[in-house]
Amino acid sequence: MSLNSAPKLARFSRTVDLEPPTRITPELDLPSRASQRVLRELRRLAQHVAISVCLVGPSGTGKSLYAREIHRLSPRRHGPYVYLNLAAVPKGLVSAEIRGHQRGAFTGAIDRRDGRVLRASGGTLVLDEIAKSSRHAQHELLQLFDRAPITSLGGDQEMAFDARLVALSSLPLAQAVSAGSLIPDLYERLKPFVLEIAPLSQRPEDVPVVFEAAIRRHAASFGYSAPPHLDASLLSYLQLQEFSGNHREVDGIAQRVLASAAGVPVLLTLPPKVGLGSIGGSQPG
Repeated sequence: MSLNSAPKLARFSRTVDLEPPTRITPELDLPSRASQRVLRELRRLAQHVAISVCLVGPSGTGKSLYAREIHRLSPRRHGPYVYLNLAAVPKGLVSAEIRGHQRGAFTGAIDRRDGRVLRASGGTLVLDEIAKSSRHAQHELLQLFDRAPITSLGGDQEMAFDARLVALSSLPLAQAVSAGSLIPDLYERLKPFVLEIAPLSQRPEDVPVVFEAAIRRHAASFGYSAPPHLDASLLSYLQLQEFSGNHREVDGIAQRVLASAAGVPVLLTLPPKVGLGSIGGSQPG
């Protein structure tokens, strides 16, 4: 598939910023080869707003952060960023959430409401847990990935939509098809541009950067006037650990570290010689 498909890109000509940023958000600029490979592809694909991208990786690997980065680096970065967790939408409300509805379209529809697709017009629509969504939802999504016009529930007017689609999946797509949780037709729409995010256990060199980023992000919330200094021995120790919860688990550990006062140990897995006394700098006041 050509990345320079003029007919497709023409539909996305509205609200395009021709000079998007080129620098990666520091939190995602991780040193491992696997992460750098993802970032190179992400930066390239972000520029082509007609292309739908699918991010695949275990829970906690930061797929939603990468999705937002695609939006931020794209010519559509000033447009809306709309997120929908498909696995959390009840089957009976899928169509209304995606396409919107007219007043009286169903019991409880007391007002007209735009669906997520129209709310994302001019920007990015993120579809999380696409491989865990209901079959009904997946058949609805086929229409979106085919760029077919949509109609709201209770409506009769077809509407074109103008949003970039980014799908997220915690399940490998081929495995989801084999297990029967992802319909083959939707798999065919997703597989051309898949970015696979490896678990943190396969890229231990990223752990210190992820941990330091979490410390910086949460320091002010725990009363620090500036992010505390982290001793190299603590970072080296963390790099040797296996974080099955990936970035999310590291983020939780960082918050526990910050919640400690004057080196009081709360991470029982840390050896005493490393401990939380390795955190110096500005203490909560």
